Amino acid sequence: MIQLTPVFLSLIALTVVFYIFSSKRKAKPLVCPLGHDCNEVVTSEYSKFLGIPLEYLGMFYFSSVAAVYSFMYFTGGVHSYLYFFLVLLSGISFVFSIYLLSVQRFILKSWCTLCLFCSSISILILFFVLAYPMGDIKTIILNNSEIVKIIYSSGLSFGIGISLLLDLFLFKFLKDFRISFFENYILKLGFQILWVVIVIAGGGLIMMYYLINNSDIFIFNFVVFLVMLVASFILTLISVPQLIKQSNGKDYNLLAVRKLVKLSLASGSVALASWYILAIYFYSNYVFDRLSFFVFAYLIMLAASISSAFLIEKKMAQSSMIDEEDKD
Repeated sequence: MIQLTPVFLSLIALTVVFYIFSSKRKAKPLVCPLGHDCNEVVTSEYSKFLGIPLEYLGMFYFSSVAAVYSFMYFTGGVHSYLYFFLVLLSGISFVFSIYLLSVQRFILKSWCTLCLFCSSISILILFFVLAYPMGDIKTIILNNSEIVKIIYSSGLSFGIGISLLLDLFLFKFLKDFRISFFENYILKLGFQILWVVIVIAGGGLIMMYYLINNSDIFIFNFVVFLVMLVASFILTLISVPQLIKQSNGKDYNLLAVRKLVKLSLASGSVALASWYILAIYFYSNYVFDRLSFFVFAYLIMLAASISSAFLIEKKMAQSSMIDEEDKD
């Protein structure tokens, strides 16, 4: 009976999400417990992801979990592929919940109690899905190893491409500290796409665990991925949103802006370097005797990335000071 817990949790969350959907559709204010402002969060520009309202995504996820789990439980037997689908869906939902919590904390700086409740349920569902398996994931991955490699390599390729594009737009913005509507739109859209790619690459890397025969190699790749994840988190959810907010204001703290510029350039270059090292290692077929070389190369790349970020920021600051003197 405990295996039906995700079904009950999903139905509860589905009720909350439908309440948010219905209230927004009727333009009614939400009742937000604990004194938080749910309306500010659910009506913000971050209430959509890739143009899709978040309540639509929530209803799809929770209804899918309830339907698939109910089918597996009441039909009995082993449903490895359905269970694999649930693990993927729950993992994506978990990462997405962390993303939305970060948006509320660092960008909106406002909390939605109802959203927090749904995010908590998503995390609980992932726990139950992993704690009470209803299929053999390892066999599925081993039988579809080529597909797993394609998924992972696609994530790496898109990760490099999108990171390069975002770094170019970021550099253009930081050069004159002016951002057009188009640049702002591209950066925000690009950041959301980047998180989709991170989820794809992360899921691919976790599945690669069963295909990589050496634990040291997997640990190294996992650490590099975590560094990229943290750098992307800082870039997309902390430094750049604050810089955009500062650029739209009449007055801003120059010292704070310089720190944010350094942080943005450093995190962007570190993330890109991490994407590159993951891709190069993957396409080298994980040859073990090259591990020490890749560790050394990665450390050099990180040092170079951070150093270049500080040098570029210093040059930008000097250039802006010269421009101000010319205006005077």
